[in-house]
Amino acid sequence: MTRVLFLLLLASNIATAAWWALRPHASDVPFTPTDEGVPALVLLTERDAEAMGRAATAAASAQANPGSGICYSTGPLSSDGDLSTTADRLNNLSARMQVRETNVRVVRGYSVFLPAYDTRDQALRAARQLSAAGLRDYYVVTAGDLENTISLGLFRQQKNARRRLQQVETLGFRASLGERADNQQQFWIDFDPLPEADEQWRQLAVITRLGARPIPCF
Repeated sequence: MTRVLFLLLLASNIATAAWWALRPHASDVPFTPTDEGVPALVLLTERDAEAMGRAATAAASAQANPGSGICYSTGPLSSDGDLSTTADRLNNLSARMQVRETNVRVVRGYSVFLPAYDTRDQALRAARQLSAAGLRDYYVVTAGDLENTISLGLFRQQKNARRRLQQVETLGFRASLGERADNQQQFWIDFDPLPEADEQWRQLAVITRLGARPIPCF
């Protein structure tokens, strides 16, 4: 009897183990906190932090660039008076403004001359030759960087200087044409106009006279 009970218990355990191993498995379905199409839950603290972050970013952007976003430059202004007046007027109409300084070479006129001779006697001899050829408008330079050159005229327009040069060369003299120039200080004003001041800054006299060209904002 004991042996029969042992065999029944063993058979029962084997049957249970076989069922457990061969039972059907439920499919693995990923867990989602909400059903499809239903917005996810957001904690109030998370929502407020996100909103504050967006507001801070927008405020920083507005503070960094409160103007129209299209900057302009006007100039050149060559006098302190024009610079001061224009800067004062544009400053009240702009979100930000800066002044730039440049130095440019400005041609004031042209000169025709015979290049420097080695000695003053040679320069005087050449001057007598000019006089003998019928030229009266000349000057022998006696000092400075142009010493012993012979000036044959100063002209504002290049075409008149070239006409004089041709006249002298026709008489057999090797003349030169030079520019009379100097460096001039000029100022430019770059500005970012306020959106509400569009018509005001465009009507300023300096803008009407010099214009304003778009530039990358600074």
